[in-house]
Amino acid sequence: MTELGVVGRGQYRLTGTVTFDETPSDALLQPDFQAADGAVTIDLAGLERADSVALALLLAWERAVRARGQALRLSHIPPRLKDLMQVSGLLPLFAAA
Repeated sequence: MTELGVVGRGQYRLTGTVTFDETPSDALLQPDFQAADGAVTIDLAGLERADSVALALLLAWERAVRARGQALRLSHIPPRLKDLMQVSGLLPLFAAA
């Protein structure tokens, strides 16, 4: 099961699996992010498996957060997901936390 938990103000943790086989729930598609210091930070250390579906989810979150004039920062990006970001040229969108 994939979950997005609140760690603190503007800080979240994504855990579980986000793949073609286990797509995110509707609740994960449009979360109510609360920013701190103009940014939303998501810790991906608990993300067990991720593929291009996870990348698409993160892109949707990045667009939503940016539309509010804030930044989306990711920490502990799993190597496979980081590789996907790098190959697709999307890594610069996600500032390091």
